Amino acid sequence: MIRSLYTSLLYLAVFIPSLFFTSVAEKYAGKKQIRFLIFSCLSIMIPTLFAGFRGEEVGTDILVYAVPEFQKCISAGSWSAYLKISSSEKGYAFIVIISALIGKSVNCLLILTEFLQILPIYIVAYRLRDRVSMNRVLLAFFCLNYVIGFNVMRQSIAASFILLFYVEVIYKKYKNSIFCAVVAFLFHNTAVIGFVFAIIGFAVYAIKRQWLRSLIIFWGTVIAILLMTQWQNIAYMAMYMGLLPAEKLKVYIDVFTGVNIGTKGYMFEVAYSQYIEVLLKGVYLIVPTLCIIKKTGRHKFDIESLKKDRFIYSVIFVGLIGVLIDFLVLILFHSAYGYRMALYAEYFFIILIPLACGRHKIIVSKPMTGMSFKITYNEALNYGMLFFSFYILFMYFGQHETLPFYFQIY
Repeated sequence: MIRSLYTSLLYLAVFIPSLFFTSVAEKYAGKKQIRFLIFSCLSIMIPTLFAGFRGEEVGTDILVYAVPEFQKCISAGSWSAYLKISSSEKGYAFIVIISALIGKSVNCLLILTEFLQILPIYIVAYRLRDRVSMNRVLLAFFCLNYVIGFNVMRQSIAASFILLFYVEVIYKKYKNSIFCAVVAFLFHNTAVIGFVFAIIGFAVYAIKRQWLRSLIIFWGTVIAILLMTQWQNIAYMAMYMGLLPAEKLKVYIDVFTGVNIGTKGYMFEVAYSQYIEVLLKGVYLIVPTLCIIKKTGRHKFDIESLKKDRFIYSVIFVGLIGVLIDFLVLILFHSAYGYRMALYAEYFFIILIPLACGRHKIIVSKPMTGMSFKITYNEALNYGMLFFSFYILFMYFGQHETLPFYFQIY
C-alpha cells in the first residue's frame, strides 16, 4: 500500500504540471505560436523525461529488447554495422543508433521512445481542440496508455501514430496522414492491424445516413466475431501475403493452436488483475457510449449534436472491435494477450472518453479562497472511471511489470 501511494504521488507530480502547461498552451493556440510552442514543449517533456529515467526493470521490454539493442549497437561500433545485425524495425533501429552512438545512454533511448509516444497524442489533442479541451485528451492518455508504453514501447509508438493518422485523415490533412502511417510501420510490423482498424473506422465515418450506419455497425460486429473464430486462416493469409513477419507470426500460430507452446506458456497464465483489466476494457467502451447516446431524466446532457456525429460512431465501432478481440481471446484461449492486437483499437478510447463528456456543469466552490471550478456530470463519471482503473491496474497490481517504480541513469 505504501509503495502504491508513493508511486501515485510520483505520477501526480508528473501529470498535474503537464496538464497545466497544456491548458496554458491551448490558450495561445492559433494566436501566439511561440508561447504555444514553449508551453507545449514543457507539457510534453515533463512526462517524457520521467519515463526516460525509469529503471531498467520498470516495464518488461526494456530488458527484452531496448538494452540488448543498445548494447548491440555499441558493440557494432557504427550505424552500418549495426543495421546488418539488427532485427529491429528501421524506425526503432534509427533511435537506437542516435542513443548509442551519439547520446551514449540508454536513458536517451527511453526519452526518444517516450517522446514518440506522447507527441502524436498531443497533436491529436491539438486537432480536436475545437471539440474538447486538449488537457482532457492528454489526461485520458495518461490514465489509459502512458504506463503501458513503459512496457510495450515500439507498438505504443505505432499505435500513437495510427491514431494520429486517423484524425489527420478525418481533418483532411492527407500529407500528414501518409507520414504518420509510414512512421507507424517503421516502428512495428503489426501497424498493419491498426491500419485495418482505421480503414474500418473510415468506412463507418463515410456513411451519412444514421440508420444505415447503425445497421452496418450491427452486421459489422457479427462479421467481426465470425472472422475472429477463423483467426488461424486469416493469420496464414496475412503471413503468405507478406503483411506480417512470417517468422514471428508462425511462432504465435503454433502457440495458440497448441502445436508448440514452448517458452510462451506464460501467455496462458491469466492473473486475477488481467481479468480485471479485460473487464475494464469493456467499461471504457460502455460508459462513454451510454453518455453519448442516452439522455437522462432531470439532467439533460447537451449531446444532441453528438448523436448524429459520424466521427463519434466510427470511434465507438473501432473501440468495440478492440473489446471483442480482448474478450474473445480470453474466452477462446484463456489468454490476456489479445491486447497485443487490440492495442491499436484501444487507443481510440483516448479520444472517445473526452468526446463523451457533455456540457451540464457541476460547480464546486471553495468559500475560503473564493475559487471555483466546473466539471460536467459525464466528466465526473468518465474520468472517475479512469482514475479508479489507473490506480487499481498500475499502482496496486503493477500491470505490465511497472512496479516498483525507481529511477536509474544508465
